[in-house]
Amino acid sequence: MGVGGGRCRPRRFGSGRGRAGWGRCAHLAFMDAENQARDALARLEPPIGVAALASYLGVPVSAVYNWRSRGLGPRAHRFGKHVKFALSDVEAWLATTREPATGGRL
Repeated sequence: MGVGGGRCRPRRFGSGRGRAGWGRCAHLAFMDAENQARDALARLEPPIGVAALASYLGVPVSAVYNWRSRGLGPRAHRFGKHVKFALSDVEAWLATTREPATGGRL
């Protein structure tokens, strides 16, 4: 029987074999978990590197490293020797560095 034939429907209670609640159709539970993981990855924003951040801000790469060493830059993630920044963290940090309005005078 195919999928619509009723053999591979999740059960309310597990039969003690395979994934709980899936009985002999445990492979479908793994496919569901794969789809959920794929959906979660699709929602992640791509991180940017130090050079990309420096280019975006129009500052030297050394300035970004200097901010990091003094604890002044945006939050970052370290992957081995690589430092990456989430765009949402960069935007939040930029909002905190904005100078107050001067009342129209320079």
